[in-house]
Parts: sequence; C-alpha cells; structure tokens
Amino acid sequence: WEGPPSSKPSAFKGGSTGNKIEMTFAQRIKSVDDKGIAVAEITIKQLKYLAKVRDSVVLDFDSSRQADQDSPLTKLIGQSYSIEITPSGQVSQIIGITEAQAAVNGSSQAHKAAQSLLAGDVVKQRHTIPALPTG
Repeated sequence: WEGPPSSKPSAFKGGSTGNKIEMTFAQRIKSVDDKGIAVAEITIKQLKYLAKVRDSVVLDFDSSRQADQDSPLTKLIGQSYSIEITPSGQVSQIIGITEAQAAVNGSSQAHKAAQSLLAGDVVKQRHTIPALPTG
C-alpha cells in the first residue's frame, strides 16, 4: 500500500506478485564466421514456471511432474531455435523461433506464459553473455 495508512481500504490485500522461471536448455554452436559471430542452436530441455499474484499462486508448472504434462507449457520442451552471438556476447539475431511460437499459440494463462518466454527481448536477455571488462 502506498499512502497514509488511514486511506488504505479495509478490503485491501497485500502480498508479493511475480514470476519465477527455471529453464534448462542445451546450446550447441553450429558455426562461427570470420568476424567471430557464432550461431548457436538452443533446445529447451526442462522448465519450471511459478506465477504469484498477491501471494496467491496463479500458475505452477514443472515439466518433470506427470500431472503437468497436459499444460501448454509442456509444448516448449524439445523446441529449438537458433541465435547469433556477437564476439562481445550480445544476441544480435534470433533465427527459426516461429515454429516454437506456433506450438504454444492460444489464449489461456499457460499459453500466454509460454509465449512470453519466446518473446524476442526475453530470448535475447536470456542468452546474452555480459562481456568481461578489458584488462
């Protein structure tokens, strides 16, 4: 609650809101050009996704749980895409992700969670390697 306690509505319920994501993926370097730009193939192997709103769990997925095998998030397991990585560790391009995105097309909360994991900026952030400072 922000503001003076006296203005807080009596029905207000606080709590934390956020997502916790654990993704295990395999990364295989397919090529490196003469400028040092590498193309890496990424394959998603395992996934855990926990979403809370005001301390209430709204989505709890673990790809290793048998009970979760019908979730749209399961469709991410085994999906692959490629990325270009610059010599400074930045992801400059995402290649071939449309098939993975099509696999999780839908409107449920689990579909939207899966789609968010394949958004361009999220993929770039996940695979960018911060460069070490020079000498």
